[in-house]
Amino acid sequence: MSLKAPVVFLIFNRPELTQKVFQVIRQMAPQKLFIVADGARNDREVAVCESTRALVASIDWDCQVERNYAAENLGCRQRVSSGLNWVFEQTERAIILEDDCLPNTAFFRFCDELLERYHDQERVMAINGNNHQRGREISPYSYYFSKYFHCWGWATWRRAWQYYDVTMKLWPEFRDGGYVSWVSDSEYEQRYWLMKFEQMYQGKIDTWDYPFMFACLSQSGLVATPRVNLVANLGFGVNATHTHNPRSVFANMPTGELGGMQHPPFIGRSLVADQFVFDQVFDGAKLRQRDTLWGRFAQLKHRLGRLVKS
Repeated sequence: MSLKAPVVFLIFNRPELTQKVFQVIRQMAPQKLFIVADGARNDREVAVCESTRALVASIDWDCQVERNYAAENLGCRQRVSSGLNWVFEQTERAIILEDDCLPNTAFFRFCDELLERYHDQERVMAINGNNHQRGREISPYSYYFSKYFHCWGWATWRRAWQYYDVTMKLWPEFRDGGYVSWVSDSEYEQRYWLMKFEQMYQGKIDTWDYPFMFACLSQSGLVATPRVNLVANLGFGVNATHTHNPRSVFANMPTGELGGMQHPPFIGRSLVADQFVFDQVFDGAKLRQRDTLWGRFAQLKHRLGRLVKS
């Protein structure tokens, strides 16, 4: 199968992981490939950044390649956001992978087909490669719709990316207008997004993905999500930027096959699936536990323990 959609590959300083992901990209042989790289943070990183770039220097299939390599370190937030802005100046759709997100081949077929199917459906703003249901069957079809965007292997269109703003300049108006309650399914979720989006707006989090989550939520967007997981995140560990715990349930999740594509006959999100994702991925279960008597006791015990140690 020849991919119609371009593939975007985001790389930095992890040659071993980059090589694993690039091998799958090579297997799929996209007709167009965008490679975005950040620069070294210090002199010690120069060599490893150069060796990472060397892995993708030679493309051995018929492919148009565009490269955007930073001369200095921009950081996760600015490098990914500026790189994707550059990509969508040149293409209307794209499949996007970071260097630690290992997809199976079904991921590419899934994204490619849905990018074409929903290209003019404004409500559908992205396509996830991850399924965080831990084996739970949500739909008899090949995918369902969620309000949550996951960045470990995904796809989108220029028409959706136009709502992305890394500075989140619309956040104060959205917050003060009470719209967070409008996009939340519970008081706990409302509190969560108020906290996270405020931290992002104030520059306390160096990441690029929360602004796209904000874009999707603020536009009442839906995200097509496969019924099985299609991408494994190999990047959990002490050297990771954000995913530090190698024993996390989200580390290197197994992937599956979709089989023949079966499209749902309607476009509407699964509330049951989203509630589970909020509990498991966005700490909804922990937020509720903290409001119980036992949860408050556990917090007090933890604080007392820290005081004793200090």
